[in-house]
Amino acid sequence: MINKLNEHKQTGMSLNITFIMAAILFVIDMFPLISNFHEFSYGYIINFTYTALKSIIILTPSIIFEMKKKSFVAHLNLFAFYLNPYILLLFNMTGFNTLFDYISFVLGVIMAIYSLIKLYAHKDEFNRINEPSRNIDIVIMISVIKVFLDQGFNVMAVYILLFITIVLSLRKSDALILSLSIYASSLVSNLYILFRNINSPSNIYMYIFLSIIINLFMIGFIMKIYNDNNNYNSYYN
Repeated sequence: MINKLNEHKQTGMSLNITFIMAAILFVIDMFPLISNFHEFSYGYIINFTYTALKSIIILTPSIIFEMKKKSFVAHLNLFAFYLNPYILLLFNMTGFNTLFDYISFVLGVIMAIYSLIKLYAHKDEFNRINEPSRNIDIVIMISVIKVFLDQGFNVMAVYILLFITIVLSLRKSDALILSLSIYASSLVSNLYILFRNINSPSNIYMYIFLSIIINLFMIGFIMKIYNDNNNYNSYYN
């Protein structure tokens, strides 16, 4: 089986499966909103857009890493943010009120087990490529601090694990993909709060706008560093 999975990575089948998994997880995320389409309103549009963008931002790095033929990082990202709860549900199979709940549970368990097998199959992908840091270490550090301030220690620990895995298995500049997702996700959250609280006091607006400006600056800064490093690597390789 391990050889077959390694073969899938080389032929592109692994990328196709990862894309299908991401699509299924996206649908599972969106289904509660889609099924309540009859409650269409301004709030519904905001919730729908926010949920869709957040899901895409979190799932996209897995597809990008799989495109780089780094299945370990791709599936670690999927398992960390989406699939690990399905393993826990195996020991507490309650709360299934609809057919969709059962179907999503079964699909989630299958995908979680597949991701765990992929993590084992591709555990030999750690082959760090040295390259000039060019501000990358600072961006990673700021990103980790931001996650801690916004989401707490547990989520920060997950991101630290992902950053370490990326740095050890890809170029250090590829860790910027994860940093970019952090700030893009934060920007979407800022816009969600902004549009959901139109009548908020001016001081709340000032805080949100400041956060939006910081996120936009960091997104632009990260993209510049990523492009500069890609150009540097292309030139010297």
